[in-house]
Amino acid sequence: MNFELTEEQRLIQDTAQRFAAEQIAPTLEEEERKHEFRADRVAKMGGLGFFSCALPEELGGSGMGFMESVLMSEQISRVSASWRLPFNMQNLGPALTVAKFGSEALLYTVPIVAYGIFRYLYLTNASEKSEDPSQVLLTDRPMGVCVLLYLAVVVLVLYRR
Repeated sequence: MNFELTEEQRLIQDTAQRFAAEQIAPTLEEEERKHEFRADRVAKMGGLGFFSCALPEELGGSGMGFMESVLMSEQISRVSASWRLPFNMQNLGPALTVAKFGSEALLYTVPIVAYGIFRYLYLTNASEKSEDPSQVLLTDRPMGVCVLLYLAVVVLVLYRR
């Protein structure tokens, strides 16, 4: 078994490494201090084919695969873990779930997940309840409702056929 990267994979890895070093690293500290999010950077990442790379071409992806997605994510996270998040959400999020289960109705879960993420971030960072994040997750009633609602929607969408 050959564990060496292919020439194409090395090119993908190098492109992601260069992008992270040239486009993220130089301004990262200032952006994080100011809590800035650069939508233009997301557009540049998209232009380089960073998003939906694990999706087949017939579903709008580039068809590269999971290994290529991991190689890109690895290079971006070496510079910034926070910029790895939008990358992974695009590559490994709802689109792959829809591709696997064949139901675009799963997109109805996105607002529920977004609410859950932002509620959790608020509780652990902005409120006075941040002493134990796992306890916050387990004791916050709106978060519990969010989790149950998410599970109910997923079960309905996947098994209502």
